[in-house]
Amino acid sequence: MFFAAGMIGLMTTLQQPVWGAEGGAKGSVDFDHPLVPVVRRVITGESGKQPSWKLPMVLNGLRKRPITAICTTYCEKCSDGGGRGTRWGTRLRRGIVAADPRYWGPGSVIYIGPPVDEVLIVEDTGGAVKGANRFDVCVTGHHALCTRWGKFKATYVPLHRTQPRRRWGRRPAGWHPPQWDLTTELVRFAAQRVPSVRSILMTLLAEAPGDLRAG
Repeated sequence: MFFAAGMIGLMTTLQQPVWGAEGGAKGSVDFDHPLVPVVRRVITGESGKQPSWKLPMVLNGLRKRPITAICTTYCEKCSDGGGRGTRWGTRLRRGIVAADPRYWGPGSVIYIGPPVDEVLIVEDTGGAVKGANRFDVCVTGHHALCTRWGKFKATYVPLHRTQPRRRWGRRPAGWHPPQWDLTTELVRFAAQRVPSVRSILMTLLAEAPGDLRAG
């Protein structure tokens, strides 16, 4: 229902006249952006059921500049993995990442591109994780990746950054990343002044399940 309401707002915007065709206009979306396939997978359902906070956040991220990161991986079987728990008091699992607490607070959200290709929540830190663009990706259950990937470069996009702090405490019960308004993010995306933005949105909508398009 929440998603369908956003689609209605998006379709309304897409029916409005295009303002212009100033390619590369400030704030426009680059469709080589690494988050475009992520948006497509979420909208079309290829990624399976996703938490409601994810689509608004990745849509917002399309306006953010991708950055190069140095990454490693870890799991509970690694000798330096730090056990089965994180600094934020949660269990090790896929979907989380360790970052430098001088730059990233607990609950920050980033997307790391291939070979990781995941939206990740910052819930851990590590002695070797130093610098704003240095991450250690949790791959619990896939220990072989720690050897296979080693230390590698990847593109990442900062989606949501919380205030860095020295004391993290424990993650509050029921916590999840902020729930931004889907309709707002869809309409902002659709209102870009470059016609190609509207074209790809129409393509994504055409691929979406029929019940979502119908609202």
